[in-house]
Amino acid sequence: MSKAAQSLVVRPAAGSIIDTRYWHALGDGRVQCDVCPRACKLRDGQRGLCFVRGAEAGRIRLFSYGRSSGFCVDPIEKKPLHHFLPGTSVLSFGTAGCNLACKFCFHPDTLIATIGGMRRIADLFESCQEKISHHGGQVGLPMSLEVWTRAAEPARVAKVFAHPYSGELLLLRASCCPPVLLTPNHKVFAAHRSNLEDIRLIEAAKLSADHYLIVPKRQAGSGARIDVAEALGSLEYATHAARMRRIPLEQLSASLRATGTSAELGETLGYHPAYVRTLRSRLARGMLMVERPRGVRLQVNAGRVKFLQERSAGVPEYLELTPDLAWLLGVYCAEGSLGVHPDRPNSCLVVFSYGHHEPQLVERTARLLADVFGAQTIISNRRTTLTVAVRSTSTARLFEALCGRGAKNKRVPAQLLHAPLSVIRAFLDGYFAGDGYVAETHVVGGTVSRDLALGIYELGLHLDLLPTFFVHEPQPTKQIEGREVSQSTTFIVKFKRDRYEGRRRLDSERTSWRDAGGKFLVPLRRVERIPYEGTVYNLEVDDSDHSYLAPFLAVSNCQNWDMSKSREMDTLADSANPEDLAHAAEGLGCASIAFTYNDPVVFMEYAIDAAQACRARGIRSVAVTAGYMCSAPRAEFYRHMDAANVDLKAFSERFYYKICGGALAPVLETLEYLKCETNVWFEITTLLIPDENDSDGELDLMTQWIAEKLGPDVPLHFTAFHPDWKLLDKPRTPPATLTRARRIALANGLHYVYTGNVHDREGGSTYCPHCGTRVIERDWYELGAWRLSDTGACKSCGTQIPGVFAGPRGVWGARRLGVRLTAHPAVPR
Repeated sequence: MSKAAQSLVVRPAAGSIIDTRYWHALGDGRVQCDVCPRACKLRDGQRGLCFVRGAEAGRIRLFSYGRSSGFCVDPIEKKPLHHFLPGTSVLSFGTAGCNLACKFCFHPDTLIATIGGMRRIADLFESCQEKISHHGGQVGLPMSLEVWTRAAEPARVAKVFAHPYSGELLLLRASCCPPVLLTPNHKVFAAHRSNLEDIRLIEAAKLSADHYLIVPKRQAGSGARIDVAEALGSLEYATHAARMRRIPLEQLSASLRATGTSAELGETLGYHPAYVRTLRSRLARGMLMVERPRGVRLQVNAGRVKFLQERSAGVPEYLELTPDLAWLLGVYCAEGSLGVHPDRPNSCLVVFSYGHHEPQLVERTARLLADVFGAQTIISNRRTTLTVAVRSTSTARLFEALCGRGAKNKRVPAQLLHAPLSVIRAFLDGYFAGDGYVAETHVVGGTVSRDLALGIYELGLHLDLLPTFFVHEPQPTKQIEGREVSQSTTFIVKFKRDRYEGRRRLDSERTSWRDAGGKFLVPLRRVERIPYEGTVYNLEVDDSDHSYLAPFLAVSNCQNWDMSKSREMDTLADSANPEDLAHAAEGLGCASIAFTYNDPVVFMEYAIDAAQACRARGIRSVAVTAGYMCSAPRAEFYRHMDAANVDLKAFSERFYYKICGGALAPVLETLEYLKCETNVWFEITTLLIPDENDSDGELDLMTQWIAEKLGPDVPLHFTAFHPDWKLLDKPRTPPATLTRARRIALANGLHYVYTGNVHDREGGSTYCPHCGTRVIERDWYELGAWRLSDTGACKSCGTQIPGVFAGPRGVWGARRLGVRLTAHPAVPR
C-alpha cells in the first residue's frame, strides 16, 4: 500500500535525512520507491538510481533534504521559459546528488594513463569480462590491467567501478594540462601555494586557484622490441569484409571462361589484370563465390613476416625499437598515410608526403626505410608534394598497427612508453620535423588526433619536459586554392624550446609551474561547475599510495566501495532550509526560484516545502524536469509549482531506452496532465542531438502530437547540443538543424517555437500569431525590442500572448551570478 498519509510532516529527522511519502513494502523484505516509473526495489542500505532516495529501516528516505548546491541567479530565459515573467531573475539550484562514500568519481570520457597508453575509464570498465552488481552500481574485475601511479610506477587495477550519479561535476582547469571532470568529493593530490612541499589529498570541492596540482614525471625504459607477427595480428580490421560482387556471379563466370588475355578481360570487366588471373584461378578450383570474412593470414620465412600471397619480401620478424625506427614512426604520425589499390583490395602501400622545400626529409625517410625494413622506396615529385612510398603490404600495415591509420586515428606506439630516452627523443624529433614548427620560445605540434596529442604529451614527461596542451576550434571550412575544405578540431602540444633543446638554465627559468624533482607542480587556474546525470567511474589500484593518473594529474583511487556507511553529503552543498531559500530569493530580488540541475522529482519533499515558503513571500516556483514521474506524487508536486519546463528528450521509445534508460510514455502523460488538470504554465524543451533525435520524421510526429494534445500555444524550444561533457562522440548541432526543426513545428500549427543555445534573433524572438509583429525580441538570453502591454497583449493588434506576464518586462539581462548561500547576507545565520 502506498505511503501517502497527508498527516506526515516532511521535516528533517536527522540532519538531511527525512522520511518520504511514496513507497510500499514488498513481500521479500524490500521496499519499492513509487516516485518515478523506475520503481527502484531496495533493501536497507541501498540507494535508488537517483542516488538521493534510499531504503533505511524498512522505508524509503530522502538523504538530501536541505542540502542544496549550484546556486546561481539566472535570467528566467535560461531555464528556458520565454512566456513566464520575461526579463526577470530566478534563483536556480539543485540538491546534492551523491554521498561522500561514493567513490565513482570520474566522467566516462576521462582518460587514464595505463602502461599501454591512454584509455577512457568507461572503456576500462567495459573491457572487464566479469562484472558484479552491487548497491545499485557495478564492479568490473579486469584480467590484466595496469596503470601508472603518482610514483611513476606501474600498479595492477583490482576493480573498476561504475555507478549512476546525478548532481554537479567539477571541471578542473590546471595550467598546461588537459581539463579533468570529476565529482566534488574526489580527492586530488595538491599543495597550497604557501607551502608547495606539503602535498596532500584534497577534495576537488575544496580546491582553489591557490593550489598546485601534481603531474608526475615518467621514467624511461631500458629497451623495446617489436614482435611483428603479433603486431600485425592485432589489426582490428585486417579481415575481408563480406561483400557482394559488382558483377553477378553467373555473368562473371561466363566472362572468365571466354578467350582472351587477362589484360583484355580486365579492360572489359574493369579489373586489374592480376586480379583477373586470381579470379580465373578461383574459378578453376570451384572457389568463385561471395567473399567471406577471414582473419589475418601471415607467413614467417627466413626471419621475415609477410601476408600470405604478398609479393614483397616482408618485414623482419623482430624489430628493435631503435632511434632510426622511432624517427620513422614519428614522421609517419605527422606525414604518413596508407593507400590501397582500388582493383587489388589486399595490396597496401605506405606514403610519406612532404613539401617541395623538404628534400632532406625525403632523403632521410627513404634511407631509413631501406635500412630498417630493407624496403625499396619510390620517390615521386608531384604538383604540391614530394612523396616517399613503399609498396609493401606488411610494411604499410605495420605502421598502421603501431601508429594507427587516418589522421584522426593516429597514436603514439605503446612500445615507446617503455623505450630509452634516445628512442623517445627520436620519435618526437621525427614528428616535429614532419608536422611541427620551431617558434622563438616553443616547439609546437598540432594534430587532429586527440590520442596522438596526449601521447606526445606523455612522452614529454619521460624527457623531464612539461608540455602545454590546448584545443583549437577552427572555422568549419576554409578556402584552399579555390576549393572549400573542411577543418577539424586541432589538438596542440607545445614544449618550451630551451628545455626541449637541452639548454635550459634553471636559475633564470620563468614559468607558472614548478619543477619539483620527480614531479611538476601546476597551478589550478579555475574550477567550473557542470550539472550531470549519468554514469561515473573509479578504479581500485593495488598500490600503497592509492593513486593513479587522470590523465596526467595524480588522483586518489577508490578505497571504500561500501556506499551505505556514510551520510555526509556533497561538500559543495549549502545547508539551506526552505525558509533560507525563500529569504535568499527575496534578498536577491528574484521573482522566482527554479529547481534544476538534477530533477526535482527526486527531492520533491524539499522542493514542495521550499515552494510553500516562497509562495508566502510572493515568490513563484519553477520546476525544470524530465517529467518522469508517477501519477500520485505528480499531482502533489505540481499543486505547489507555478511553472515548469519539461525536457521532452525525443519522440521515440528507442531514444528513451537507449540514451536515458527510461520510457517516453510517462513523459507524455505528464505533459497531458499539466495541460488538462493544472494551471501550471509550462514550456517544452528538446535538445537536438545529431543522428539521434533530429530526423524530419520524428520532429514531424512530435510537433503534430504537441499541437493535437497540448494545443498550438505551448512554447517549444529546440536547443543545440554541444559535446562538452556528455556524448562526446557526437558533433555539435548545426544551426541549420534548429532552423529546420522550427520550420517543421510552425508548419504543424505551433505558434511559439524557439531555437536555443545559439545566436538566432529570429528563432529566439516571440511573434504575435495574429498580425506577425515581433512582440519580444531576443538574442540568446538578452531581450531587445518589446511590444507587449503589461498584461501580455500585442500592442499592434491587441491579441493576448499566452503566458504569465506581470507588469513591465524585467531588466535582469543575460548575466549569471553565482551564489553561496552560507556566505550571503540575505540568509540569516
